[in-house]
Amino acid sequence: MEALKGVLAVIGTLIGILSGLLTLYAKYLDLKARAAREEAESPSAAEPRRGRPGEFDKPPPAQPVPTPAAVLHARRLVKAPAIAIIVAGTLGLVGNLLLAAMAAADKSTLDGSRPIGFVLTCLSLSVGSAAAVWAGSNMLRARNYWLSVAGAIAVMPGSCLCVVTGVPIGIWSLSVLLKPEVKGAFT
Repeated sequence: MEALKGVLAVIGTLIGILSGLLTLYAKYLDLKARAAREEAESPSAAEPRRGRPGEFDKPPPAQPVPTPAAVLHARRLVKAPAIAIIVAGTLGLVGNLLLAAMAAADKSTLDGSRPIGFVLTCLSLSVGSAAAVWAGSNMLRARNYWLSVAGAIAVMPGSCLCVVTGVPIGIWSLSVLLKPEVKGAFT
């Protein structure tokens, strides 16, 4: 039984850490995309352009800019899943932190030691829940697309108390986020 608890503690810790890393990587992708957009909008005059003669005579193709109506429509589509992610993530965060605090304070285990594996599991799942809350708030404002996708994934294991709702909310959010009109409206 102790071996099973140890294995589950390690699995839970890895899930929490991976959720946090996925969120950080998504933020990195957003920053990288924003830097590329800014660089494309303002090319530096100091760097000569190379290519075939006449290749750069034409202006580069314009990136499609979503209309305000399209952005409003996308925000309406993501509003409900974003609120659901925020609620599930907040419940998971509070629940995981409470479980970790109760387990750390519990001294009535069989061998007299504190259940450190369970505490670490709850704390690492709290990281995933916090990432889901952060991503849900960005999703609500239609900002940071990849962070929103990472939050939709992080809410699945991160809300361990709400595991029954975390998985459907994550799938629902991903299905909305993967629509082309929604993806194009994010900044």
